[in-house]
Amino acid sequence: MKRHFNFTGRASIPADMVSAVVLPAGPDGVRSFELRVGDLGSLGLPLAARVYVEPYVKSSSMRFNFGTVGAIIPPEDGNLPEIDDGAGVLFRVMVVDETDKVGRLLALADKIAPLGDEQQRDALLPLVTEDLGEAVWRLDAAKGAQPRLMINSRYPGLKQRLLEDPLLMGAVLPLAVRDALRIVRNEDDEALEWVARWRRFVEDVTDADVAELIFDEGEDEGEEMDEAIARVCEAVIAKRRYVSRALMKVDEAMSNG
Repeated sequence: MKRHFNFTGRASIPADMVSAVVLPAGPDGVRSFELRVGDLGSLGLPLAARVYVEPYVKSSSMRFNFGTVGAIIPPEDGNLPEIDDGAGVLFRVMVVDETDKVGRLLALADKIAPLGDEQQRDALLPLVTEDLGEAVWRLDAAKGAQPRLMINSRYPGLKQRLLEDPLLMGAVLPLAVRDALRIVRNEDDEALEWVARWRRFVEDVTDADVAELIFDEGEDEGEEMDEAIARVCEAVIAKRRYVSRALMKVDEAMSNG
């Protein structure tokens, strides 16, 4: 549970003291980040005050402990599994005096945008909207082109609903990953960067042996290939925890109701 802070009388942290990068998401939607903070002590802040970083997208957020003003220590794990998928991540940096029971916010930088646009530029399955008739979604995978996950634009807000609803995402994404892998593995030009990113993704969520089987076994579409692709999809489901995240949203709604 997040600790609540007293925001009275806070100072501002200059935006140029914070540099953040959002690293590309795989098809599982899990992004990660790296963030550097300048010398907060130069602002006259107590060296023992705690530093927290909150990446957020709309109502979804996570909180990371970055040590103290006198000893900034970025976390080893910068993954963002609880952040809504698709939309751009923003950051807030907080310096907090925790000598009292209620932490007092000493300084804040908010709405810090990451450098570049890595999320959409390097996403393995970019999300696009288009009139798909009666289909909810479709995989767009022309020969030689990077696969895209198409969402029906006829239903207002469907793309955002997909990004915000873990159950809906869990019903769509593993199937899209399965179909995309069968297309990507048969791409003639393995030097394409997006093909290389798919291979790295498979290695990350499973292992190099599974990636070798999928990408280096020619045109084999037999049971062994089906099992390898199934392993990737199962790993996506396990990593994203679709049902657990949906249940957490239900619990939060009941608590706030």
